[in-house]
Amino acid sequence: MFQAYKHPRATAVQVAKIVAITVILSSAILGSCILASAWIQSRATCELLLMEQQLQQAQVRTDSLNAQSTLV
Repeated sequence: MFQAYKHPRATAVQVAKIVAITVILSSAILGSCILASAWIQSRATCELLLMEQQLQQAQVRTDSLNAQSTLV
């Protein structure tokens, strides 16, 4: 008999809601991209430092072997 009356939403409210959702989603996407970039960069830096350390150790070993061979 009685139908529930549904109030029509104002256009300004709908636009504000769409803008708010868009800003929140774009912020989340941008934030995740920034975090991924920072993680990739820090990982590459750590790997580079490890490679440099290994190279220095290899050079020390080579130098010590060369020093021993010149003594003999």
